[in-house]
Amino acid sequence: MKEIIINRQTKGTKLLRILVKLLPEADKNFIYKMLRKKNITLNDKKASGGELLEDGDSIKLYFSDETYAKFAGNACFEKQLSEQDGYENADKKAPALNESSIIFEDEDIILCNKPVGVLSQKAKSTDFSMVEMITGYLSEKKEYDISDATGFKPAVTNRLDRNTSGIIAAGKSVAGLKFLSEGFKKRTFEKFYLCVVKGRLEVNLKLNGLWSKSSHGNKVVIKNVGTDPEGGFPREYFVKGNIPVQTTAVPLKTNGEITLCLVRLMTGKTHQIRAQMTEAGYPLLGDDKYGDKAFNKHYKRLYKSQFQLLHAFMLDIPGKGTFFADIPDNFEKLLKGEDLWVHGIREVFAAQLSRI
Repeated sequence: MKEIIINRQTKGTKLLRILVKLLPEADKNFIYKMLRKKNITLNDKKASGGELLEDGDSIKLYFSDETYAKFAGNACFEKQLSEQDGYENADKKAPALNESSIIFEDEDIILCNKPVGVLSQKAKSTDFSMVEMITGYLSEKKEYDISDATGFKPAVTNRLDRNTSGIIAAGKSVAGLKFLSEGFKKRTFEKFYLCVVKGRLEVNLKLNGLWSKSSHGNKVVIKNVGTDPEGGFPREYFVKGNIPVQTTAVPLKTNGEITLCLVRLMTGKTHQIRAQMTEAGYPLLGDDKYGDKAFNKHYKRLYKSQFQLLHAFMLDIPGKGTFFADIPDNFEKLLKGEDLWVHGIREVFAAQLSRI
């Protein structure tokens, strides 16, 4: 007999989902049969598989060791060890998650200030990402155990480009993951960015565009369009592959050559701000993929800034609070050097939100 005790991080998960993780070599019909015959029980009672688990719940599998090994799979166990080794190796080369980079943390969620150059989550097995930094931090605090048979792993719920800095949110539990995922999906959370763009921008931009993937390279294409009389997108633009996107940009300060902007994402697609601002005639400073390489050279040489100046500055989560991510040093240095620094920038930034 095998017994699994559900912990606080995993509560809220359906019983069937846990069983599928525990018995990857068994099909669902077999699992349902075992539930009907009470060879698998929940808190010593018959279960259907649809139950939402609570902290402290007991799952018992009345299998012989041979049967359990067959359906758990030796290959799966070896894979788990391999993944654990990969996790540990990745964690060793990942920069530590400093407490100064933690913006907010409670039992279920954690908000961090992601540095430039770090992935939000792995693109390939040899990568390290914010996920490894966060799980390493939680493991040190004894709040995450990679050997947990239920298989829960903290995960990020909003993704920033590798070279975009700022607020990234992760769930520390199933409940936290659901809370964050729902908030971002339903857009009850508000995300705001700071960016520096080429050119003098003195009026608010309210951009409607149609997003599609480029046929070559890791790029997207956004065609900015007008609106219909009711404020929506013109129907003629709705063709296969085009996805409506909306971005609002408010200038905070300009020196005539470049402008510091507050940006609000009404939608959230890959490279949306970078591609849509370029389409509008205001490419992000430092962005060689969508912007002006020749224009960027001077600022890269002067401020050692190698990437687009885009920072996820503020996140508003109803019931939790309004959170800010400190501006990276090289970003701040450029703002001060180009007379774009705004004293009391958090307060000014918050006050400008009424304009968008």
